[in-house]
Formats: sequence, structure tokens, C-alpha cells
Amino acid sequence: MWWSLPALPVSDDEKEWVEKSLLWLSAEFGEDYLREVKVLLPKPEDFPDPFTGTSQCVRRLLERVCGYLRVDPGTIELEVYSENLDHLREHLTHWEMKERCAAGQYQTPDSPAGLHLIRVESRQLKEPMNLVATLAHEVAHAILLGGGRVSADYSNHEPLTDLFTVFSGFGIFNANSSFTFKQYESGNKIGWHSSRQGYLSQEMYGYALASWAYLRNDLSPNWLGHLSLNVRTYMKTSLKYLKRKGSTLLVPVATGH
Repeated sequence: MWWSLPALPVSDDEKEWVEKSLLWLSAEFGEDYLREVKVLLPKPEDFPDPFTGTSQCVRRLLERVCGYLRVDPGTIELEVYSENLDHLREHLTHWEMKERCAAGQYQTPDSPAGLHLIRVESRQLKEPMNLVATLAHEVAHAILLGGGRVSADYSNHEPLTDLFTVFSGFGIFNANSSFTFKQYESGNKIGWHSSRQGYLSQEMYGYALASWAYLRNDLSPNWLGHLSLNVRTYMKTSLKYLKRKGSTLLVPVATGH
């Protein structure tokens, strides 16, 4: 029937985890945070600093990310490291290579007065959108792990950190960076490779973004067009499900936007 609920892109367990985790974040950070947080867009208005890939540019971008996440950048030490993947491509016998390498790393302070350490893989410097996503994820670690809100022993602390990027306004960046598919060239080899970044699938990002918008009572988001096609499709389906009163633990807690 035309009024039936659309099929969600996530499993029942994934749906329940997203909803319970968003409710936990809302309780932990407060309804004012949920109401006031800004949806960040890949536009000069939100990220006006020129980016040429230098260490100064990366540091400036980190400071801007920290500002949006309400973290003092002076508490964070930044390093850039390199993982060489070229040797893997030299042995490729098929047209596609799938990469799942760490885009960044986080280390808690070794003393109460110490700095949070964030390390960024050097390939990120060629992809500013992915770099924003990586920095947002690692600074989120400083908030959740470093702030004592979650324990490293919690089995889902990495997915929860990705979900916090949605909760704190960086969802477009992290969702769009969760999967890429592009051409590469190495010596006399040309091919395509896919890469994943982060811990949530595109389907889970779609449902998480829809759930977050629903919680904020933002039922017709004007930022949908900034999402990649797959995530946008998953989010639209999920939002339609929620608006048609599909089963959910979520109740809008903020005024409309």
C-alpha cells in the first residue's frame, strides 16, 4: 500500500544502537547542545581558511574543528605520520584494491596536565574533506575518552565516536568520507580502489543523520544536498520512516529549524 512504511537501510540491532546512543549523547551533553549545534557544511562560510596541505594549514584546521567542538586547541598536540601503501599496489592482480587503514590516531594524556595527542595520516592532507572528518573523529575521542565519558573498554567506543561527529554537526563530512571509490596511478599501473574511513557504514550514517534531524525536529533538512548519493538516499528513506511514525525510541526534543 502507498502509505506503508519504507524499509530501513539498517538492521533492527543497528537501529536500536543508533537510537539509544543518540539518546545517551543527548542526556550527556544536554538538550541545549542538541538544539544549538550548527550543521557544518563543506563551504567557505564554515571553513574559510586556505588549505595547501602544510603543517600550519593542518594546525589551523584543527583549531577550527576544536572551536566547533568546544575544545581548547591548546590542550591538543598534533602530529602527521605516513603509511606507505604503494607496495600493496605493486602486487595487485585485479582491478580494485580495498583499503581500510587508520586515517588518524588518538592518545590520552599521560598525566593530568598532559596534552591529548592526535596523529593524522599524511594521505589525509590531499583530501581536505576527509581531513576534517578525521580531525573531528579524533577530537571527539578527546571529548569522550579523554573526558572520561566513555571507557576504552566499551566495545563500541569507536562507532560511538563516529556517531558523536553526527551529533556535534560534522555528520556531512564523516558520512561522505566513510566510503570513497576513485582511480589511482602508480608507476605503470592504473586502476581503481575503494577505501573506507571510520566505523559506521553508509547505511548507518543515513539512519543516524535522519534520527539526529528528527530529534532536532528538523524534518526537511536544507543540507541534504551536501551528502553523497548513497548516504542521502539512506537518510531520505529513514527520515520518511520516522515522519510516518515508524517504531522508534526517539522523541523530538528541540524546536524546529
